[in-house]
Amino acid sequence: MPAYNSGKFIEESIISVRNQTYVNWELLITDDCSIDNTGEIVSKYAAVDKRIKFFKTEKNSGAAVARNISISNASGEYIAFLDSDDLLHPDFLKILLIISQDISNYILKLYDLNDIINLYSYKY
Repeated sequence: MPAYNSGKFIEESIISVRNQTYVNWELLITDDCSIDNTGEIVSKYAAVDKRIKFFKTEKNSGAAVARNISISNASGEYIAFLDSDDLLHPDFLKILLIISQDISNYILKLYDLNDIINLYSYKY
């Protein structure tokens, strides 16, 4: 997750990841030289949840560089993108994994998370 001056909303984003029904995840956040309280908020969560990793850029470099730093430190098999002002539905990761396992049976054009949830909620 790239973050820049996200103090107003990053906590909600972090909480939405921590509230996932699928619990085997890691959240990698790279702060791109924020001048607000973004770093303090992320540090607080990283200190209490080992699945949250916190990185910082040396100079403001933009969201793509920050995201790539997080990606380069990922240890999982899959990567899902989340911006610091976005929220995940509690079943997002679980459903995403189900889809990845079922993808050979379906051709999906995904427009909205609600479409995904409606498609898979009745099945699982």
